[in-house]
Amino acid sequence: MASVAGAFGLEQQQVAQPEQRRGAAAAEPRPAKIADAALRALQHRLIPVDIALDDALAGRLPVLPVLDRAAQGYAVAGLAVEKLDDLATASGGMIAVVRRHHVRSYAELAGGFDRYFAMLPPRTRSMLAVQAERIAALSGGAVAVARFHHAAAVEPFLDQVHRLARRGVQHRAPGALAADADVERGLVAAAQHNKLRCWVLSIAGEPAAYLHARIAGDTVRIEHYGQDPAFADLAPLAVLLLDAIRDLFGEERLRRVDLSAARSRLFDDLATGGVASVDVTLLRPSLANRIGGVVLRGYDRTRRMLAPLGGMVRLPNLRRRQPQD
Repeated sequence: MASVAGAFGLEQQQVAQPEQRRGAAAAEPRPAKIADAALRALQHRLIPVDIALDDALAGRLPVLPVLDRAAQGYAVAGLAVEKLDDLATASGGMIAVVRRHHVRSYAELAGGFDRYFAMLPPRTRSMLAVQAERIAALSGGAVAVARFHHAAAVEPFLDQVHRLARRGVQHRAPGALAADADVERGLVAAAQHNKLRCWVLSIAGEPAAYLHARIAGDTVRIEHYGQDPAFADLAPLAVLLLDAIRDLFGEERLRRVDLSAARSRLFDDLATGGVASVDVTLLRPSLANRIGGVVLRGYDRTRRMLAPLGGMVRLPNLRRRQPQD
């Protein structure tokens, strides 16, 4: 029986030549081309609406901004699942398309770090202790974590992140911190208002993992993170995340760490709770958008069917896009 990879034309020995690829593209069924074009056009016309963890925990509905004439709806992320019907009603008859069911994990910063650590699964505690010892042995006897929380530290922090990027860092979600002036200005502004928390763990003098977080109210949200694949067997990201949580326990004004930006078992293992949530697209009630909703459901269903293939088949990422002028 032919392998699954072979069935999708992914055998290493059978690389399609440019002429073959052009021929395959020309032979692609017209409905598939139309569906792909419709999806991409629709994603560009959605306004992103992110729901804060506090609002999800309290079951509060988001305030939807007014749609301009070009926008076709909203991409709502992190809605408490029990509020889905209420959101559909509050939207005034918009077409609701559930894109993803997930759990928004978080860690409560209450009772002290030692109590928190004792609540973690024994397997997780053991793994973290062993990996911290291995990292310390390569780094002069101690785990080397640098903190970059102030405006003056933004530039050196980004230098460390970009050094990692040049070595093929594994960005685990939601993507890399871009190397541009706008990103740096945004981080500096957050630091000036005491809303920025960044960490870098080094091994033998080389950056191996990083975390970037922002504070909103009494919640810290982990926004970007990654690790060097050369050190993956030492799990530096896991060790760094635990160290960062230990730091945050020392800030009395903070109540919890929002870990929901991740889709990683590591973050789930360090969580103390979670909110069953959905990401949902709300579309204007038009015939074209009803067709678009059917296409979105089919696209998401196909992604779920292909997930067990472990990345051998890739679909374009159409989850969230910023609206364009």
